Amino acid sequence: MSIKTLIDGTTYIKASAHNWEGDKTIKGVCHVYRKIDGVRALRLKNNSIVSRNSKPLYNLNHLEFRDAEIFYKDWNTTVSLVRTQTLKVVTQEMVYNLLDDHIDKRLYLGRAVNPSNENLANLMHKRLALGDEGLVVRHKNKQGQMVWWKVVPYKYADLKITGFKEGTGAMKGMLGSFKTEQGCVGSGFDIPQRVDFWGKRHQMIGRIIQVKYREITDDGKLRFPSFERIRFDKDEESLD
Repeated sequence: MSIKTLIDGTTYIKASAHNWEGDKTIKGVCHVYRKIDGVRALRLKNNSIVSRNSKPLYNLNHLEFRDAEIFYKDWNTTVSLVRTQTLKVVTQEMVYNLLDDHIDKRLYLGRAVNPSNENLANLMHKRLALGDEGLVVRHKNKQGQMVWWKVVPYKYADLKITGFKEGTGAMKGMLGSFKTEQGCVGSGFDIPQRVDFWGKRHQMIGRIIQVKYREITDDGKLRFPSFERIRFDKDEESLD
């Protein structure tokens, strides 16, 4: 979990991915929620509404929320409602509040203590079958801070590097992302890797990398791609 800050100083919590395929488990008393595949919407201090990337969202100003997931039917339908300036009808029923003390009751699944990865995976797959994106598990850490974990399915792709982008800010002078035909891959790298790959970026063109992702969008791009490793054993692309 991390606290993110928007352009006007507004903050929100971003959930971290819980690797339910690994050994690390979530400890303590937890509350489990549905994860729906909508658009996170945040109201700024000037009453404008933006996404987590501070991009403007539309057709939402008449609705009551500060931090919410907007969801109607599925991801693509929801995006078509809020990312166009063309007038679209968005109702209060499509708003799922995410503020700590006012999380929408439609999302709540129940309480768990020291949930095992196996049980979380089983529940996740049940919710996937019902059309959800996965789970969100919330609990307090040792400092008493609320932590959010998302439990979502993974797919894997082996992609050919077609280019690269330099990082910005603290990552200037190192790799920001690799370009592929399925979009840019900019997460999953540690700092030593970013430095190393940037130093030999031209030699990396044409190499195959394994990427973890959630799904493929309608335009053929990967959603939430994350670098896993260099595939030294392959020279052809493949997608799950």
